Amino acid sequence: MALHHNSYVEGWLKESDLLLTDLSCGEILFQDKAGENEFYITSNGTRCYFYLPGKEENEKLFGLIKIPAENAVIYYRDTSDWTRKHTVYTFDYVAEPDIDTSDGVLTRIKFYISENRLKVAWTSYEPVGNEHWEYLEKKAYEILLTESAFQ
Repeated sequence: MALHHNSYVEGWLKESDLLLTDLSCGEILFQDKAGENEFYITSNGTRCYFYLPGKEENEKLFGLIKIPAENAVIYYRDTSDWTRKHTVYTFDYVAEPDIDTSDGVLTRIKFYISENRLKVAWTSYEPVGNEHWEYLEKKAYEILLTESAFQ
């Protein structure tokens, strides 16, 4: 049996096409592009929600110019003004939260979407006994998408 899932490797997503369609008739309601490393999560009305990993601190001109780190964020773009990003939540990490990976475990991020809430969970694939492995939740963020977030 082969497992299938949709994902991307951070740093490799260069650009993607976004098409919002009316499922009842197939009409295209909106079409545009998402930029580098913008991971599309969901849409509500005219809002499209994305996850953007942070950026590590950087230096240019042999260390003369220091560019500060940027933390990961959840934001939305509205189809009426696609160029503007509206931050919904800023995480307390740049690339990933502080999770013990000393045993070589690999972490993955999962998004759980409900009507007015988004859960962002960092997991690791670990042995749970009897030669079975599971994704174990290591750190989770509950993000309330209030009425104001959906207006």
